[in-house]
Amino acid sequence: MGRDTLTRRATLVALGVAAAIGGAPATTSLADQAPATAQAGTQRCLPLGGLLVARTIRRGLRNGGNEVTERLGHGAYRVTRCDRAGGLTSSMTVEPVPDPDGRRVLAPAAIVRGRRLMTLDYGDPRDPTWAKVWRRVRARVAASVIAATRGSARRDSRFNRRNATGSSVRAAQAAASVGRVAQAGAESSCNDGGYLKSGQRWSDNRYGWQWNPSTFGSDSDTLRALELGAQAWDLTKDSCDFGDITTITPLFQGPNGLAAGTQDNVNTVDKGSVAAFGCEGALACTAVWYDANGAVEADIRFSDKVRWSDSGAAGAYDYRAIATHEFGHFIGLSDLHDSPNLTMYYATQVGSTNPRTLGRGDVLGLRQLYP
Repeated sequence: MGRDTLTRRATLVALGVAAAIGGAPATTSLADQAPATAQAGTQRCLPLGGLLVARTIRRGLRNGGNEVTERLGHGAYRVTRCDRAGGLTSSMTVEPVPDPDGRRVLAPAAIVRGRRLMTLDYGDPRDPTWAKVWRRVRARVAASVIAATRGSARRDSRFNRRNATGSSVRAAQAAASVGRVAQAGAESSCNDGGYLKSGQRWSDNRYGWQWNPSTFGSDSDTLRALELGAQAWDLTKDSCDFGDITTITPLFQGPNGLAAGTQDNVNTVDKGSVAAFGCEGALACTAVWYDANGAVEADIRFSDKVRWSDSGAAGAYDYRAIATHEFGHFIGLSDLHDSPNLTMYYATQVGSTNPRTLGRGDVLGLRQLYP
């Protein structure tokens, strides 16, 4: 499938957006929210990158600010809070994480605060190592969640149709049809055109990154796996017959002794404590700092509490697969909840190498961000 065909199909999806979410009961969490005041003036509040869906729930806050909630389907939602002038103060995307005890625990999937976007990816509930870690921290993680705004979703005048993607359309439909329509079967990686943008990109279409070798045991095979994860977004030709037409250029810049998670003008990949990075309970996390022009720095941390492999070994997480997903966040893509065959699908499977290879939606998202 060539670039023109991919582009035409993406355009048809965007032009066909007419539905928006509404009618489903709001999801709540263990976290408290500031009581609402009158809703006058709340239309100014927008999340990073704009609204993903056309129907939202808005309210004013006691401090004079306001918030907006977008229901993203499949139990996921995003809450964004702004000050009285409409400036973004915080935003949280919340998703139901499959629990090793058969539950789904609401947990942060993305957090925006202080011009930093943090994305969190959780482990496989079938993995006993991650399950042991998760059971210790899940109550704290759930307590950190911002509850969805209560009320009925209404058409939002601030929604920009140009933000519509196949995934945002499906999210709207899923949220609107809760309890009424069964979820459609998953599309193949070569047919699923879903993607979501996080709201940030590298303005000059290039970035460099370094690794902290001591945290990975200075393993050259691991370094190669990380490099291939980054290169996947630059070398996109694969079995789906996508043309290798990209304008993003990653550049590996060697080793350093720095810790990821601190804004120091160096893009660092390391392994260590995810709790210290600010993403307790996660398998891996990516932090992107940004200014008015776009991304200015990004770091990735892999958890040191689970087993890792360079070859997709059973019972271990594949470095290359997870690196490919995390570099997707690095360049500006968000997690997907209805595309299990794409690299940016939110759920990670222990031992799987599938995310190493980009699917149609991953490539479309890349080309949308870096035309």
